[in-house]
Amino acid sequence: TSDQYDEYFHISFGEKLIKNDPKASYCGIFDAGSTVRAIIYSGEQSKNKNAGAIAKAISEILGGSGGGNARFAQGGGKDKSKKDEAIKKAKSMVLE
Repeated sequence: TSDQYDEYFHISFGEKLIKNDPKASYCGIFDAGSTVRAIIYSGEQSKNKNAGAIAKAISEILGGSGGGNARFAQGGGKDKSKKDEAIKKAKSMVLE
């Protein structure tokens, strides 16, 4: 799972991924202490995948907040019991 990796990994990986494939989107959701964090990237050519909108939707599920721009966003929340629901939402938004 992505819990094995820290924020630095998710930012570096997402950045490299969309640089190499501008049609790609990436979402890393992971535990960070008492919170669940999300890092989202959307390549310039990824169809209607707004990283900020994805971060906001995931963070609302987790009882927190998030945002950013169309290309990069982050967020999270404290409700770890909703992590699986947040992952499901992220998958539906990234893969739609």
